[in-house]
Amino acid sequence: MCKITKENDSLQRQTENKDEDSHVPPIKKNVPELRFPEFEGEWKEVQIKDIANIVGGGTPSTKNKDFWNGKINWFTPTEVGENKYLFNSERKITEKGLEKSSATLLPINTILLTTRATIGRRSIILKKSTTNQGFQSLTIKNNSNVEFIYYLLDTLKKILLRKSCGSTFLELSKKELKKINIIIPIIEEQEKIANFLSAIDKKIGFMEKTNKNYQRVLKYYIHKLLEIGDKEHNQLIQIKDCIIESKEKNLNGLNLPIISSTLDGIFLQSDYFDNDSVAIDVTKYKIIPRNYFTYRSMSDTGIFKFNIQNLYERALVSSAYPVFKVKSEINSDYFKYYLNYSNMMKKQLYINKEGGTRYALSISKFKKMNIILPSSKVQTKISNVINSLNKKYEINNKKLHYLKQFKKGLLQKMFC
Repeated sequence: MCKITKENDSLQRQTENKDEDSHVPPIKKNVPELRFPEFEGEWKEVQIKDIANIVGGGTPSTKNKDFWNGKINWFTPTEVGENKYLFNSERKITEKGLEKSSATLLPINTILLTTRATIGRRSIILKKSTTNQGFQSLTIKNNSNVEFIYYLLDTLKKILLRKSCGSTFLELSKKELKKINIIIPIIEEQEKIANFLSAIDKKIGFMEKTNKNYQRVLKYYIHKLLEIGDKEHNQLIQIKDCIIESKEKNLNGLNLPIISSTLDGIFLQSDYFDNDSVAIDVTKYKIIPRNYFTYRSMSDTGIFKFNIQNLYERALVSSAYPVFKVKSEINSDYFKYYLNYSNMMKKQLYINKEGGTRYALSISKFKKMNIILPSSKVQTKISNVINSLNKKYEINNKKLHYLKQFKKGLLQKMFC
């Protein structure tokens, strides 16, 4: 990994003046907080139009079959942002469709930038492609590095949103995008930064792939073990008879860690979200002791993850998150795995979730669901086996999370 040093360490001292001020480094405005030591001097302020040609998209008539199922990529915003590079689109258009629409064939290494509804998602195409109208794509000029601009755009999301307008949905126009000011270094420094961040992305990609393999193996064995548990001295019991709900609020404003319950587990809220997303007034937050369960009662996907808080003796969680513990005769780990992985729970969660675009699972609905419990001895045996399998996944997942946080911090400090 490349060595980075603070910009302050590389600033040159003024030597012309002999007075006391000559010992103070000159203040430079357009200089990042973190910088490679071989570079110095201020970055240059330009507009996006100076470093890129901006191209919109279009959609061939969906009524004409001759325009579709061709060989030309045609991307929509939902396909962009998850991966850094794109090669194939879900739908493709024909040469005739390209000719008879406002779609434009974009060259390789164009940055696709979503500018309608969901603004600021971006990916780099590795094959000549077209897009629909939800984009203002950037073909980078020779004076800039494509990947550097790709990472720079990640730091501009708030600016892109501020420049957007619209009553039905937000949209960033080509005119406004062109005028946005950015600050960039010389091409050599751009390349160095881009290579450094690309190396981190490769590491993240490898860890994500490893995680998926862990999950696949883990889910297989969990399902098999839970099936064994269902057959061993089991009893059907309502969840309300298994748990004790806690509604304790932080009325005294205690200074406790604030956590978030996510699909990846329990994390400090300040680590998981941007700083401006972290709550300040926490007097209405719930107190969650160690080994208590919680889950996010609202979900965009309809998936609900039940997590055990085992990071702190006591922590705070949003009042929208139910908090509960299992009764003493029930194994907490077995209960967690059953809630998150059993086919029976999946069916019940699907039936009991409420909502349209966002889904909700109230604690009252949750309590009415049923769970199959084997004997305490079988619960313990099964949970011990799963815990040993799960350990590698959790270690890798934590490393992945903190590597992503590390990258987020670099993006804030390596750009002006």
